[in-house]
Amino acid sequence: VLGSDLMIEDFEGYNGRVSDMNWTYKGTKNVLLPMWNHNDLKLADDMPAEADGYKYVDFGGQGDCFFQGEWQLRKVYVLEAAPVNPNHPVSKRTFYMDVQLQNLNGANEIYDRKGELWKVFMVGKSHADHHLPINKGAGIGVDDAFSMVDMQSRHCTTGHFKGQVDPAKNPPRLFQVQNLRGGD
Repeated sequence: VLGSDLMIEDFEGYNGRVSDMNWTYKGTKNVLLPMWNHNDLKLADDMPAEADGYKYVDFGGQGDCFFQGEWQLRKVYVLEAAPVNPNHPVSKRTFYMDVQLQNLNGANEIYDRKGELWKVFMVGKSHADHHLPINKGAGIGVDDAFSMVDMQSRHCTTGHFKGQVDPAKNPPRLFQVQNLRGGD
């Protein structure tokens, strides 16, 4: 998927160094974000189910770019990030960070060097209790699908997740400084 409508820096909302941007808090507001109960959705019929019966979120609308799931009115923190480097292909990013979930990948607007809206990135999330059995009780939003819409070229890249909240797959050693600096 990387290299299509997404730059490496776009991955999961923002995959760059914090110090590469000048960050500004713009306040709070209410916006519609793609959040649902996965098991209650009409899921994609054009993809085979996984061996465990798991089916993926469907996309529709113009160009099949949009989640076919519920959208909720959510309170968000609005953050703006402008690149320190004036030669960066992006003039700014606006992040709509869900107050309850505290992540940057809910919805983002990306503006080109001229300051015009270029791309919109969204990650649709499921309530953990209405997803895979292993996620029940996790108390977090589970990434379920993503969409990056290039507003200027009228094109999109979409993808699916089969998010699993499994502490055994995230041992504490992964979060030690030496691992975060370069792996083991």
